[in-house]
Parts: sequence; C-alpha cells; structure tokens
Amino acid sequence: MIRKSGYALLSLAVLSLMESIFLGLQYFIVFSLIFLITVCSDIIIFNITRAGNLEHIWIQRKMQDKYQMKGRGFPVQLTIRNDSGRTLAFHYYDTLSDVFTITGESEGYLVIKPGESRVINYRLVSGAIGRYLVGPVVIYSEDAMKLCLAQYVIERADEVRVSPSLSELSGLRSDLISNIRFTSGIHRSRNIGQGYNFFGIRPYTISDDFRYVAWSRFGVSDGEDLQIKQMEEERQLDVYLAFDYSYGVNLGYGSVRMFDRIVINVINAGYSVLKNHDGVGFIVFNGQNDYFLKATRSDESIRKLENLVAEINPSGTFDLFRSVRRISEMVKKTPLVILITPLAYSEKLELPHASLITLGSRLTVFLLEPSAFIDISQGGSSGAMLKKGAILRKKAELKAISSILNRLGLYSYVSSEDDLFRRIMAEYQYGKILR
Repeated sequence: MIRKSGYALLSLAVLSLMESIFLGLQYFIVFSLIFLITVCSDIIIFNITRAGNLEHIWIQRKMQDKYQMKGRGFPVQLTIRNDSGRTLAFHYYDTLSDVFTITGESEGYLVIKPGESRVINYRLVSGAIGRYLVGPVVIYSEDAMKLCLAQYVIERADEVRVSPSLSELSGLRSDLISNIRFTSGIHRSRNIGQGYNFFGIRPYTISDDFRYVAWSRFGVSDGEDLQIKQMEEERQLDVYLAFDYSYGVNLGYGSVRMFDRIVINVINAGYSVLKNHDGVGFIVFNGQNDYFLKATRSDESIRKLENLVAEINPSGTFDLFRSVRRISEMVKKTPLVILITPLAYSEKLELPHASLITLGSRLTVFLLEPSAFIDISQGGSSGAMLKKGAILRKKAELKAISSILNRLGLYSYVSSEDDLFRRIMAEYQYGKILR
C-alpha cells in the first residue's frame, strides 16, 4: 500500500518532469527523470519483495491458563516463523486492551531468515476484572523511503477471563474488619414470642403458656404473683446487592476502573453479610441482560458472581426505574435491597409518578459520583480545571436527583468510591434494626 506521502512524491516527480520538458530545461529533465525512476523503483521493489511475502509469516501464541485473577501476571509466548523464501524485516505488535500492564516484548522489530523461528516471551498483568481479548498480532513493514506500508493481521485472538483479586477481597474480608467493625453486635432483628433466647419477664396472663412461668420469681413481690418469661428469636435477613454494569460504569484509567471497584466493594460486603449469618444475593444489570443470583447463606452466590463478572464486560444502558421494577419482579420476599449506579445518563432519566413505584422490600439507591475515576493530572492546568468543574457539576446533579428520589419514596444517597463499602454496611445495619 502506497502512503499519501508516496502519492505526493510521485505527483511531484511527474509534475517536475513535465514542467522541465515544457520549459526545455535539459539538466532539470535528467534530474526529474532520475528522481521519478528512484521513487518508482523503491515502490515497485518493496511491493514485489517484502509486501508480498508478509503473508508467509506464521505466528502461534501460547498461554498457560485463560482463567486469571486480577493483579496476578501470566506469561504469553509468541512463536514467529518465516515460511517465505526471502529474509524479511518487519515490525510486530500484539493487540492488547489498555487494562493490561505489559512486561517484555509484546512489540518490536525482527529480521528473520527463510525457515528461521523466533520465540518471544512477555508477561501480562490485568488491572481490572472482565473478559478481554489478547490479539490479533499485527505485522507491518516499510520501505527505505517510508513511502509504502504493508500490513498483515494474524487474526487469531485468545480470550482471557479475569476474576477479582484475592488480595483485594481478603483485605476487607478479614475477621477484624468484617466482624468487629461492621457486623459485631448488629443481630438486632428480633421477634418477641416463644423463641430461643431469654428477653425478659412480665406479669402472667391467662393466655400464656404455663411452661414459661418464671418460678424463680414466684413470691418475690407479694407471694401470689406469677411472672412469665419472654423469649425471642433472631430472624435472618436476606440482602440483595444490585448494581449497574452498563457502559456507564466503564469509567476510569489504568487499573482504576469504576466497574471493578463496584464489584470489589459488593463482594466484600457480601462476605461481611455472610459472616453475620444472613443470606446474600446479587442482581447485575448488564444492558438488557439482568442476572439474578439467588440469596444463599453460604459463599455459593459470591462464587457465582465472581465467575459471572469474569465472563462479561460492562455493556448496554441502564434505566433506573426499569431496574426498580425488575427488582420487584425478581425478589418475591421482603429482603433488604441495595442498588448501586453512577447514573451516567441522568439526562435521559424519566421520573414516574410516585404511585408507580411499588416495592415489597426496602430499597436503597447509592448514586456513585465519579471523582475517583477521572485523572485530573492529564491535560495541564486548564484541563484539570475543566475536569474539576465537570466533577462538581455531576455531584450537584446527583444530589438533586437524590432529593427527588427521596420524595418519590426511594431512599437514595450520593456516595464516593472511598466510602461505598462503609455506606453499604451502615445501610445493612440499619436494615437489621428495622426488621
């Protein structure tokens, strides 16, 4: 393929030759002719030799395991062989997502003799969960005058599924944080009656079960009174953590991604709920695909979520009130439901009448503001000022929407990434108290 610069140089050579012939400049005619022959020879020789032989390059990629954990590096091996009859010089690069940190030679320049093979090793570390493609490999070559470019794409691509990092999960999953700081002593969902734990005593009435008479208290006051023991039982609570997994959460840079941080906080909150002996389930709104993971009192639902987010990427759009309706359809009992969304396309939000919002469960909406996922260090001082202004406007917009949602009967709060986990656990604690 001839570049634009090549076409421009050819046009210039032809024009200069015609002009010199028209003006009768003999020496300039010779110079223009030599120049034209040189340019044409470079283009023709390149297309006959290197450009036509790039298709004879054979490339194979080997990966040890296509299921990886975030933050854990994995090796990739490229084997490149020249099956043509000429020595070929070319550049190569492996097409990779920007979530990967690369160590090694995933791109470079090679000169390979006929039949010779080269083995290239590099290492990838994923900075976010999800499903990503490694490849295809692109090879390209240029002529000496940079007038032509030949490119050949080896279409084979390998899929890598990245699950959440154990180091991020274990940090907040430890007994110190999840049991003591957030869930210690919040088993307050009580039902007074004939249960399991002693609650207190009260005067006996004729309708009470005689088996629960507190004989140790008989005669303490006036010798004739009877006291009855009140018992209580703790009711377990099902918690559903629902979150937006549309294009709106695909915000961030490097390893700082909004969808990744939402999932990490949700999983850690799930483990904390389990350690408090309650059930936890998940609802993922991924465009038009709504994934419902039934609440369990084991880590089964969390394992399913970890596998799910390794298989999908954020896609589609998110509709808040459609999601609220879907929650009421999916969840048949009366659990605590927490919904997390950045409400990225808030300008498309259509507010329904308050009477149309009917829920059989307590629902809290956390509106996640985007300041932690915007790199204000890039773009200079003027760019930083514009980004800060946009962040402040978005925060003010989310606060206004939160106020409207509260008036419609939906509990909502604006949260940052730093305090999202604490807010989830505080809402869970409040939900336990209200049971």
